[in-house]
Amino acid sequence: MQKRGFYVLKNLSQNCIQNLPPHLVNGTLLLSTLQMAKVGQGGYGQVFKAYEIRKKRYVALKVEKVTDRRSRIDLEVEVLKKFEGEHFSMPVVKRIDAVFSATRSRHCPEFYYSGECKGLNYYAFQLLGVNLSTLRKACPGCSFTFSTVHRVAVQCIEAIRDLHSANYIHRDIKTSNFMIGYGSKTVIRCVYLIDFGLAKCYIDENGKHYHEEGQANFRGTLRYASITTHEQQHQGRKDDLWSLLYVIVEMIKGTLPWAKMTVPTEVHKCKMDNPPEKLVIDLPSAVKDMALYLDTLSFSDEPNYALLIDLFKQTMQAEGVKEQDDYDWEKSLDELKKLKRPSKRNASDSHSSI
Repeated sequence: MQKRGFYVLKNLSQNCIQNLPPHLVNGTLLLSTLQMAKVGQGGYGQVFKAYEIRKKRYVALKVEKVTDRRSRIDLEVEVLKKFEGEHFSMPVVKRIDAVFSATRSRHCPEFYYSGECKGLNYYAFQLLGVNLSTLRKACPGCSFTFSTVHRVAVQCIEAIRDLHSANYIHRDIKTSNFMIGYGSKTVIRCVYLIDFGLAKCYIDENGKHYHEEGQANFRGTLRYASITTHEQQHQGRKDDLWSLLYVIVEMIKGTLPWAKMTVPTEVHKCKMDNPPEKLVIDLPSAVKDMALYLDTLSFSDEPNYALLIDLFKQTMQAEGVKEQDDYDWEKSLDELKKLKRPSKRNASDSHSSI
């Protein structure tokens, strides 16, 4: 049996993690036939662009140094397999809209394989394009247009729904953990959810939602963490969606009131001083109604994903937004400068009934 092999072509990580072996540099030949180059970084590992010689294809390769502790790679592989549809089970599904097909979610990067080599745990998966944070910052005002925000919001809700349907919560929803595809026009229009190193199964061995016991350690990213996460409460499905609400607000406004703060207590206070009703007061009706709905959810509630998706689709229809319209990242800079930002749009719209 021929061994898999890769050439490390490019390191995709933005920063260097110090505990990786020094031999893993651009051009490294891994497994005799895989060459790598760093292109990104998750919460615990580095991501490389690699060329798989046997199959003559480019892949993304996430790596971490082997230690005595449980491999985060193993956890991420476990989540990714279930997210894409493998070993799919959903003991607590109550509505048909919460179920996705046994084929993988379209918002899940394709998993190829995993293993250990040269003191590294690794897994290979579909090579993706640019994350939403980078794409947003490239736009005028660091914000997306009305059309792009609403269609991206729908895709992000779908992605979170699919992950929850696999019995996992993400616990680190943020703009940089959503990426567009790489390659054809079809895949660059698709939003993928990545980085499952902080994911947690919310279903116990009896098929029930796990219980809150004691205080929880902080998990996530300060800027996007829900208020209950700051208060050391256990996270549920609603907390992923609260984080997404902050993502959506940032995509519209170009920033968040606490964006430059780094002290957890200060970020928490700023979020308390800017409650959802204040944060979204001048935003499109779909965003305001999303905030209203999320405020009704408790720890173990199953969100009504179809309702949230419909909020954005109804606003899109009312504003003449079409699914086939170009996303902002498909337009030239000159075209983008001529387009309106959505921050004040629909500001006077009344809230629809939830």
